[in-house]
Parts: sequence; C-alpha cells; structure tokens
Amino acid sequence: MREGVNREGVPPPTPKNNVDSRSETWSVNTIADLLDKRQYAGYVVWGLNSTSGDPPVIVRGLHEAIVSDEDFELAGRTLASKAPEVTHPRQTGSVYIMSQLLRRRQ
Repeated sequence: MREGVNREGVPPPTPKNNVDSRSETWSVNTIADLLDKRQYAGYVVWGLNSTSGDPPVIVRGLHEAIVSDEDFELAGRTLASKAPEVTHPRQTGSVYIMSQLLRRRQ
C-alpha cells in the first residue's frame, strides 16, 4: 500500500502541529495511524481520552471517508490478530530468583 500511494504521488496527511516533521512520502507509521483512527473512515470522535469516565461521542458523516467501514474493520481485526500476547512478568513466574531483572535483547 505504501509503495502504491508513494508511486501515485498521493500526499501523506498533514502533521498535527509544527513540531511534527512533514514528509513528502508515506511511511509505515503513517499507514498504521490511518488504519487505527476511525476519523479516516468518516467519523468524528470527541472525548476519546476523557478523564470523566464518559464514553466518547462518535458521529459519522461530517466529512468524507477515505477508508471504507469494511476495510477499517478488517484492518482492525488483522492488526489485533497479529498483536503479540502481553503477559505481565509477575504472572509468568520462574524458579530463578533473579529472572525478573533480566531482559531479552532483540
């Protein structure tokens, strides 16, 4: 996908603020953001990070979608299926007393 939009000359989204660097090409992170944000599927979301505990308000149709609902949902399921399982270190247990202090290098 990234190579296709770059080849066709599609400009990537504008950065949120002046601190973000503007690239002339799409990156893997730009594509990941697109697949993760419901706004690209034509929704406007308010209060996603609300501290009041209220659920976010989601409204559709205030702007044109650039990703279909089907593609957005399929991408979400695909990304979720490939996500690594996260287990807190204290839940795994080990017979080695210092094993909690070691970290695997990747």
